[in-house]
Amino acid sequence: MATAINPLPKGWDNLPGAEYVVHLDDDSFDKVIKEGTPVLVMFYTSWCGHCKEMKPAYSEAALKLHNNKSPSSIAALNSESNPNVTDLYKIQSFPTLKFFDKGKFVQDYRDARTSEAIVSFIKSVESTRVAKKKKD
Repeated sequence: MATAINPLPKGWDNLPGAEYVVHLDDDSFDKVIKEGTPVLVMFYTSWCGHCKEMKPAYSEAALKLHNNKSPSSIAALNSESNPNVTDLYKIQSFPTLKFFDKGKFVQDYRDARTSEAIVSFIKSVESTRVAKKKKD
C-alpha cells in the first residue's frame, strides 16, 4: 500500500487522519492504482467549497480504515496541479470520487460525504471482493 507524502498538502495539514490519505499526482497515480489494492480517489481543487467541506470526513474515513487494518486505501489528487489524470478520467465537477480495484476503474462514489458513508462503502466493496475470491 502506498504511503502519504510529507509534508501534507495545504488544506490537509491539520486534519485528523490526513496522514493516512495517499496524496497522488500525475506521476504516482498509475503506480498506486496498479498496486492492485482497492483505492477510493477524491479528485479535488483548492477553490471548491464542497471539497473543503468534505476533506475532514474523508480524512476521518482514512483514519478509521487504517485503525481497522483495511486493505483498501483512501487517496486524493489535486486536479489543478495534476491535469493529465484529471483529463484522462474526464473529471469536470468537484469533488469527484472514483473507486479503483485491481488496477482498473470500478465505479463512481455517489453516497453521502460523511466518514461513516465512505467507510461503509469501502467495507461493502471489500466484502464483495472477499465473496468473489471464495467463489473463484
